[in-house]
Amino acid sequence: MNITIRPYRSKGTDRQQINDVCCDAAFLGEPIDSIFQDREWFTDFMVAPYLLAEPEHTWVAQAGDQVVGYLTASTGMLFGPIRAQLALLAVGRLLCYYSIGKYDHHPRSQRFVRFVLTEALSQVPPHPPDAAHFHFNVARPWRRQGIGSRLIAEFERAVAASGLRRYYAEVMCWNEKPQDYFTRLGYRVHGSPVPTSVFSPEVPELRLLCIVRDLPDSA
Repeated sequence: MNITIRPYRSKGTDRQQINDVCCDAAFLGEPIDSIFQDREWFTDFMVAPYLLAEPEHTWVAQAGDQVVGYLTASTGMLFGPIRAQLALLAVGRLLCYYSIGKYDHHPRSQRFVRFVLTEALSQVPPHPPDAAHFHFNVARPWRRQGIGSRLIAEFERAVAASGLRRYYAEVMCWNEKPQDYFTRLGYRVHGSPVPTSVFSPEVPELRLLCIVRDLPDSA
């Protein structure tokens, strides 16, 4: 089936389908549900800030009437403050949910909430200044078909048009191979990898990397 890459549409089913792809791939390519069962909160935290602050910088991969991948990004200076405000509201809501026992039925969800409330902020790798950034996912049956590369190509054109010369993303690494993979693709690691306990004990020795790519002069 042919894959179409197109801009995100705020009206219609794009947002829900993006949320579904996000949650189905959030646990190192697997569904997040075994780690955290509140999909609505998870996507409000992970995806909604991009869609609300800079919807023009989101693209989807569509097969038939199904969104099978997405890339959502920021090239602007206002994203940081907007994301911080939305994150604060989301964390406050999460604390309320935890306090009233919403996650009492699922101990692993409780553990995830405690991570968000007490550890997550200290486990963020350093980011380069004056750089755009992106987040993307592709549904499992559609991976390794070049969809990610096509989405990133759309994003790179937007980065070049914005006047920025580099962009970054955060990726998870549990051995050296993923780091080598991104190096072969032309990315470099910014700063030092940061150990993270977000998926501990399921995945020990997990690290967060900030990978950076500089646009060529001809971009």
